[in-house]
Parts: sequence; C-alpha cells; structure tokens
Amino acid sequence: MKINYRKKTDEEKIKENETIDSKLISLQNTADFLFIQGSRWGGIGGIFFGILALFMGYNSLSVNPLNSILVLIGLFLFIEGAHHLIFPSVKGLKIEATALFIVGCWNIFITIYNMTLTEGGSGSFLAILGVFQIIWGRNFLLEHSRFRDKEIKKPSAEMIDKVKRITNKILKEDPTASLDLIMFEEEKSFGFPNFWKAKLYKDFGIFVKSKNNIMFVKLDELGLICNNKKLLSNKYNIHVRFNKKELKGIISQEHYKQFEQWKNRTSVTLKSGIDNGIIELIQNPLDMHDSRITQN
Repeated sequence: MKINYRKKTDEEKIKENETIDSKLISLQNTADFLFIQGSRWGGIGGIFFGILALFMGYNSLSVNPLNSILVLIGLFLFIEGAHHLIFPSVKGLKIEATALFIVGCWNIFITIYNMTLTEGGSGSFLAILGVFQIIWGRNFLLEHSRFRDKEIKKPSAEMIDKVKRITNKILKEDPTASLDLIMFEEEKSFGFPNFWKAKLYKDFGIFVKSKNNIMFVKLDELGLICNNKKLLSNKYNIHVRFNKKELKGIISQEHYKQFEQWKNRTSVTLKSGIDNGIIELIQNPLDMHDSRITQN
C-alpha cells in the first residue's frame, strides 16, 4: 500500500512556527525565573563588600572625611545584598552590580587622592580591590543584560519541574557519547572557564551552563561564528550569539562540525517539533544509541 504524504501549506507552516515560538517563550520564561531565583546567593557578595566598605570607610574617616561616602556606599551595598538574598529580582541584580561598580571606582579614586595628600603613601590594596570590583560589576551587568526591559512571571510548578528535569538530564549526559550534544567553553575575564552543553533538535537547541542557567534557542536565532583555529590545537575560537546574549569561547573541531551539520540541516535526522523533543528528553534515558544526527 502506497502512502502519499501531503505537503504542508504555508498557513500550516506559519501556525506550526507560532506554536514553537510560544512554547519556547514559555520554557525560557521558566528558565529565566529559575536563574533569578538562583542568583539570590549573589546577595552574599553584596553583604560582604558592604561590610568591608563600612569597616574600611569608618576606620579611614580620620585620614580623610571623604571616606564617609564609602560608609554610605557600604551601607547601601549591605542593605541591597540582604534584600536580594531574601527577595531576588532582576532589578536587584542590576542595582547590586551598579553599586559594586561604583564602590570599585570610589576605591581607586580615594586611593589616588590619599596618595597625593601623603606624597605617595600606601593604600594600593584598595586600588587593586577596586579594579576587581569594577570588572566584577561590569561582568555582572553584561551577564544579565538579556533581562533588560523583560518582565519575568512566576511559572507553574509543572513548568518548573519540567525545566529542572530537562536541565539535569543534559548536565549528566556525556558529550563524547552522543552525536546530538555539543559542548564549548566560554571565556571569562578572570580566567575561570565555564562550559556550555547544547542538546540539538530539528527546530531548536537547549543550551545549559548550570542548573540555573538554561537557554531554549530556535535554530534560526542562533549564531556561532568560527574566528580561527587555536595554535597547535584541534579547537576553534568562536563567537556565539543567542537570546540577546553574546559570548566568546572555544569549541573542539568535532563539535563544531556537528554544530555546522545542525545549523545547515545537512546529514541530519533530527526529531521535529518542540513537543517531541522535550517529551523525549524528559521521559527517555540519554545514551549514545538515541542519537539523532548521522555522522559522516
């Protein structure tokens, strides 16, 4: 018996894309909610630097009355850090990062100012601390720039459980034993590498950095540019863009080839549809026999 497959009409394709878009938005909203909730521990940093600024500012008042400004900044950092620890929010993240940036600038300024008064006296520790605080605050702002003008609503318990189960499965999967999973290293300012895993499906990819840092990305909205090959290595320097986030990183030659196959839709046999992909990922065990990319 011969089966004739009917081609989808343009209207059906548009409707299918709209369904995928709405479901990816819902999943990403849940992932963003988990990210903000997980960032509450960043409030401890605000509390620590707040106490440090209060202590150093108060003890330096006799040296320079201007250090009273540092006391006020420290008090603000402490209060904001405590508030974010209890009530994490996008606004709290931005305020905390901005305050950290400001206190870093202040530490550098006051060090230089005090040195001019004491004809080259000491105080280099504050300046060094200030540099690290500026870099930390800047990176914090860049890391969370994707939340700009975005309202994050609390998702249902079912959606939270679904995203957590997806994340845990991807994090546990071995990228060397799966042809539909790639991994790349993100470069960081302080030299501490972070690794991303990406599970590839026909219509979308799921990018996971940690339990609270997940991205659901449509194929057509992802950019990965190979800049050059690293010297004496089989790895490439890359520039990645997805969900209003941009980063630089390093990827192996093998995983870059798998990404290119996925992106260009060549030599692939991927499951189609977000429902099939998500349900399969939640319900079925992940192993190399469940691969959906045909290797050349």
